[in-house]
Amino acid sequence: MNKLILAVLLAASQLTACGGGSSGGGGGNGVAAFPNNVGDTRNDGGFVFNNSTPCPIGVLPPPESCAYEQVDRMGVPAIATVLIPSRDVDNEPQRDRFNAAHPANDGDYASDIVPSVDLLHGELDDDLCGLGLTPCTRRDGPNGVAGSVCDFPDGPNFSITFCAVQAVPQIVPDVLSYDLSRPDGFPNGRRLQDPVIDQVLATAFLDINQGGDCNGEPCTGMSIANPPPRGQALGLPLNPPVNELPFLDEFPFVALPHAEERE
Repeated sequence: MNKLILAVLLAASQLTACGGGSSGGGGGNGVAAFPNNVGDTRNDGGFVFNNSTPCPIGVLPPPESCAYEQVDRMGVPAIATVLIPSRDVDNEPQRDRFNAAHPANDGDYASDIVPSVDLLHGELDDDLCGLGLTPCTRRDGPNGVAGSVCDFPDGPNFSITFCAVQAVPQIVPDVLSYDLSRPDGFPNGRRLQDPVIDQVLATAFLDINQGGDCNGEPCTGMSIANPPPRGQALGLPLNPPVNELPFLDEFPFVALPHAEERE
């Protein structure tokens, strides 16, 4: 792991270590909690964690003063599922530990994300190149100058430095922020129609910041979800471009059921 990747990880850990608030800097953090006398000493959205009074079994709703244990959370989808290993080097449940942790401490898990990205690139880069997408990884060419893995698939010194520089600041800490002064849409909030998974994967896999080519156009966070015409001819987008039924303009906003399901 080179010095630049280490610098990115260090910066992420410093950014996420400050503040013990409920969302690590103002972002949303979906939390699932069950009664238990385990966890850290904080109060998140009315849930009291790890005070001295355990919640009584079978009493619903439980008293407000009893303690809860956080068992799951989600800010940016796919972070825990795709990039956090299920177990650490000591075979301990790393993903469960991440789900039970607070976003303020997500910098502690940045060093787990980079090896996961490295492994996935090793498996998928040739497929990305075949689809006309430029990965953010690099290999040395014959002259010793690093270039795209699509141009030098067999070159030495495989590097994910640019991938780490792109991805880690976007996904650490794992929170979903919303700035009222900016247009809505992921990563500024999340709308029902946002292809969030495709956007997160594009940040981790494609050459967005270094002039990468994605089917004749610069790679962006939407290059997988909404590629240019040549990419569509190659079988992209990978997911349906729109919802099967239109979303509603008023609450509950989700689309109506299919006709056969309403009958």
